[in-house]
Amino acid sequence: MVAIGVSGDESEEFPNLSNIEDLARELGASSEEILFHYETALKELRPHARIKAFLPILAGRQVREIVLEKKVRIKVSNSSPAPNF
Repeated sequence: MVAIGVSGDESEEFPNLSNIEDLARELGASSEEILFHYETALKELRPHARIKAFLPILAGRQVREIVLEKKVRIKVSNSSPAPNF
């Protein structure tokens, strides 16, 4: 289980913890990693947001993109053939 520390008006921007855990399972990542990227995304998006109700959706999308891109980079680097010298 992951604990979320939020203050007052930020609490509505955090999805239910089960959503974080569902996303972690879907992406094959730890809940802590997902929560880290989610909090980071919120910090980046919040100052530019006109409609704050969309922040959880946008942050979730950004987390999904970051984690999937990271997995692709790892997969590509692991499958690269060794150079012939």
